Amino acid sequence: MTTASQTLLLVLRHAHAAKAVSGQDDYSRELDERGRREGKIIHAEIGRRGFDAARILCSGSARTRQTLDLVHRSESNTEIEYSDEIYSGDVSTYLDIVKRQGDARSVMIVGHNPMASELVALLAREGEPRAMRSLAGNFRPASLAAIEFDGALADIRPGTGYLRALLDPNELST
Repeated sequence: MTTASQTLLLVLRHAHAAKAVSGQDDYSRELDERGRREGKIIHAEIGRRGFDAARILCSGSARTRQTLDLVHRSESNTEIEYSDEIYSGDVSTYLDIVKRQGDARSVMIVGHNPMASELVALLAREGEPRAMRSLAGNFRPASLAAIEFDGALADIRPGTGYLRALLDPNELST
């Protein structure tokens, strides 16, 4: 995993959500059965790989909260913050939010596309070959990117991350 001088950023796109029903706003959309399966698959893989976030930043939307409920180990002492900035922000907002985490050793951001995939592409110009190939494809619902940096998150810049893994629940379940 990461060395003493490295930090880890986990970028998680929310799992598959149901289409809005008549009169329902986008913010209130919930996960469907497929999304619940995806969340359970990613939860197991996070545990298997030992990806542990000291702090989690999550959009306030229903589907991101539900995704987090599925992937987060409730027994951990992880600090969780919900932010509508993640729901409404662009990729530069996502980057600013991550940089504000200062000297946190490991952070997970649970958000939306296209911002989640754009953040990963912006930060990770190098990485494990399979992860880089996956990044060039589709950052599907419930996909999780693990990006390592040398130094503090406050100091990250575009292209300075190393993409350790990009997990797609559809590929993990086969």
